[in-house]
Amino acid sequence: MSHDIPAAHGDHPLSRSNSCSYPHTVPSDSARSADTLPAMKAALPRLRTTLGSDAAYFAKVYAYTFDFARAEGQRSLATDTAQAFWALLLPHALAGGALARDADGDAAMRAGWQPEYTGWWFEFLAERGGRGVSKDTWTMFLQFVRTIDSKFEEYDLEAAWPSTIDDFVTWAKARVDAQGP
Repeated sequence: MSHDIPAAHGDHPLSRSNSCSYPHTVPSDSARSADTLPAMKAALPRLRTTLGSDAAYFAKVYAYTFDFARAEGQRSLATDTAQAFWALLLPHALAGGALARDADGDAAMRAGWQPEYTGWWFEFLAERGGRGVSKDTWTMFLQFVRTIDSKFEEYDLEAAWPSTIDDFVTWAKARVDAQGP
């Protein structure tokens, strides 16, 4: 399934208006549409690469995913559904550079979000309990991942972040401090 995540976004060569039950499909460029199985198979590696390396494309797919994955009539995503999509999306963007952090300073601070932090995020959400993931948290999480330093030291608790992210930063800082240098 991780190889199929580019196909979930409507603005790409694999989009089809009837490919899912989601009622608000994103229009595609029909001239670029891959409407045969061989064409779809041929397009997937390119789309996977684009998803991982193109920050703007990744942001479009990421934003689309919330509404795509949300159960009809719900305002938020079930936590397990959000985690499943984060587990599909984030590794591509981290490996390909779409989530690269631009920052001055030492290498550790420039490194930003690390792959293991995704597991920490999931662990934190599990410890926190049965709340779903709001659209605000989903949306802001992408910005958070793109801007946070690897030690969670440059985070501004006074900024307009969702409280879930504020609480995670406090939790993650304690974990980083416990691990030491």
